[in-house]
Order: sequence, then structure tokens, then C-alpha cells
Amino acid sequence: MRFERWRPAAAPQTRPYNTVQDNRFHQTEYEDPDYYYSCTPESVQTKTMEFPPPLPPLPPQATFDSGRILVNNGGKSSATSTLSPKGKSGRRNTKIYLFAACYTAVSLLLVVTIIGFFILRPPQTLFEPRSTVRPSPLIHTSEEGKIYTHSPSQAVSQQPRPVDRVIEANNLLTLIITKRKLCIFEASSDRIEYSRQLFREEHLEGARLLFFTNLSHSGVPVHPLQFQRYIRNLGVDSDCHVVLYDRGQQVWATYAFWIFTLFGHSKVSLLNGGFDEWKRNQLSSTQYRTESGPGAYVQRLGTFQSEWNSDVILTFDDVISNADTKIYDVVDAQTREEYEGQITGAIYGHIRSAVNIPVDDVYDFSENHWKNATKLSEIFESRGLNPSRPVIVYCSTSIRATAVWWTLMKLNYRAAIYFGSWSEWLIRAPDSLKITPDRHVPTFVNITDIHN
Repeated sequence: MRFERWRPAAAPQTRPYNTVQDNRFHQTEYEDPDYYYSCTPESVQTKTMEFPPPLPPLPPQATFDSGRILVNNGGKSSATSTLSPKGKSGRRNTKIYLFAACYTAVSLLLVVTIIGFFILRPPQTLFEPRSTVRPSPLIHTSEEGKIYTHSPSQAVSQQPRPVDRVIEANNLLTLIITKRKLCIFEASSDRIEYSRQLFREEHLEGARLLFFTNLSHSGVPVHPLQFQRYIRNLGVDSDCHVVLYDRGQQVWATYAFWIFTLFGHSKVSLLNGGFDEWKRNQLSSTQYRTESGPGAYVQRLGTFQSEWNSDVILTFDDVISNADTKIYDVVDAQTREEYEGQITGAIYGHIRSAVNIPVDDVYDFSENHWKNATKLSEIFESRGLNPSRPVIVYCSTSIRATAVWWTLMKLNYRAAIYFGSWSEWLIRAPDSLKITPDRHVPTFVNITDIHN
């Protein structure tokens, strides 16, 4: 719609005198007549309006009903012929339908195949490793004929065979000559640099230095994965026969033995007499070879797998609950002076009901070998121990306790280490379960008397 702007007509030449000026005929440049007047003067011609042409009539409404088109003509419905895919659009829809049908059929076939595989196949063979042919081990020799006893084979580890907990020097020499799969380690003490110096000066041929700090942190065993990574870097496989020795104290070798057992390695042996026994046999035969330096061996990554063995370790809660249940016998591996609290400079003592079996009672340092089974049985029976009852072993730091634990395990006792030891018990246990110098009891106390 278009509106024509109203314009006032020209004023007449003569009109009567009037003192009031009619601004309708004298418009100023800033005035808008449409603003002041709601309608135009009668003398002015009215505005003309133009209307748009009428809209065309609406087409009849159409709906789909089962492939037919229903057309609504003024309230009356009529059906047209059935639709059918024509042209490119129809062919494209047909291809989509065929593709979807094929995809569904293939998916169903795959699902049925997987289900049939797991149902029809015996469950014990689902995850069995494939049989692998073990390559022959590579034995490297130096110019001087020295044998590196560590095989670089990457074969899958087999079930380890049981080995003796103690191995004599001549038996170890036989295993080396026959080129058995051995991993020989010298267990260091807590004096790392001193142990490193002794190892570089002389050690068993093919041996490697096993650092104490990589086994324990302040008396607490390292994490199983940390131990696994460390041992793998030393080339140890799960089926490797580990032989441990130290420089004569024996407790460092037994602690390493306990750590290997704690983390699931069962093929572990102690060299009876340690390095000193090997050197003594070297005087009578040159086949007992030693070498100097950091150690010559094939550097490779092992396949050792850590497994937590909870049968050889106990916590504070386990020990304090035993005060009520009395399932375990308790053995203190401290010296007699520490057991009785006669050492100055610290508070020594023992757990109530514990009997004292120091390391000197199980290892003969004058002869440099472990006492035989007959003597050990007499010692344990004299302390009231029974092979049918499990045993808790502790000391001040859990290191010396492993020597007594090892002898108990050698005689088929079920023994476990309380790694918190006396230092934790002194702080956490109630006074009624601690024997300190002011609560003295006889040294050679019998467990059966305490239980009664």
C-alpha cells in the first residue's frame, strides 16, 4: 500500500484579516503536519491507496497413506496411484537398503562365530601359549676360556623345578661346567660402596652384584613391580636357577633369598660358606674361577614375573592378633643381649611369648657353614618349636631374622617374617605385650610353658 504525502494547497490571494496566524498554511521547515494534525484539512485532496492483487487459491492438501497420495479437495479426499522409486533417487535408496542388509548379515555371522568359538572350545585351552621351540643357549667364552653362565635365550619360561635351598661349592661348579641356566648373584650389604669395591676386586666368575637398596627401603621390601624391573634388567628369567652368596655374614644372602621367595621365585639356592668357601676350594682346584671388574655377562632383558607370596610375610596386625589366637610360635633372632635388653643406647627387649634363637645358633661361623639338620632340629625342639605349628620370626630390622627363617624353612617349618620387627613393636604394641629390661623373663623360655 502506498500513501502520498499530504501537501497544503496554495493560499488564496485574499482572505479576511485575522490576528491569529494559521500555521497550517505557513509551515515552518522543522514542523511536521502529520505530527500536529490527526487528519488533513478538508481543502486538501485525500490520499490515494493502492492495494496488492489478491493471493492465488491454496492447493489441495495431500497426505501419504501406505504408498498412496490422498488429496483433500474442499473436504473431499481422493487417492492417487501407488508410489514407486523412480530415477536416481529410487536407485540410491535401493542400494542403501541392500548395503544395510549385507552389513547386518555379516555382523550376525561374526557374532555367532565368536560365541561358537568360546562355547565349543574347551576352557582350559583358550589361553594356553603356543608351543615354542627353545633355541639352544648361547654360551660366550672369553679369550681365556671363561664361561659366561647366563643364557640369552628369549624362550617362554617353563614351570620351575624344585632345587635345594643350599648348594655346596662343588655342586655349583658342576652346574657351571655342564652349562646349566644359572644366575649367580653376590648380595651386597647395606654399605653399598664398600660392597661395590669388594666386588670389583674379586668375585665368582659370571656373578653380578645384587644391591641391597634395590631390595629394601629401611627394612621394608620394595614394590613387586620395582623388583621385577630390577631383576629383569639383570637378565633373570622365571626358570633361572638363582644362586646367592655374600662375603661371610650370611644374613645378606638370606635376606635376598627371602626377597626372591616373597616375589614368587622358587628356584633359589644359597652357596654354603659363601665367597670364602669358594676361595678355599680354589686352593685345591683351578676350576673354581674368580674374576675382577664389574662382571662379565651377557646383557639382556629377562622374563621374570613377580608374584606376591603372602605365606612368608606378616604385618603388625597379624602378630598382635596372635596374642589372642596363639596360632603361631614366635622366634626372636636378636642376640641374647638384645633379647634381654642389656644393650645400652636404645631400648631393647622382645615380644612377650617369643623365644630367642640368634643367628649364631644356626650358623657355625668358625667352620663357615650352616649347621646340619640334626643339630638344628635339636635347637628348635629345645626352644619348644613344633613342625606342625607355623612360626613368626623377627629381629630388630628383619635382616637377621631371615637367617633363622631360612633354616626353619630348610627343615620344613612354615615360617614367616614380621618385617616391622622389634622397632615397630616397641612403638605400637601395648606394654603388656612387650618385655623390656624392667619386665625381664628368663632367656631360654619354652613356648609350651608360656602357652600353658
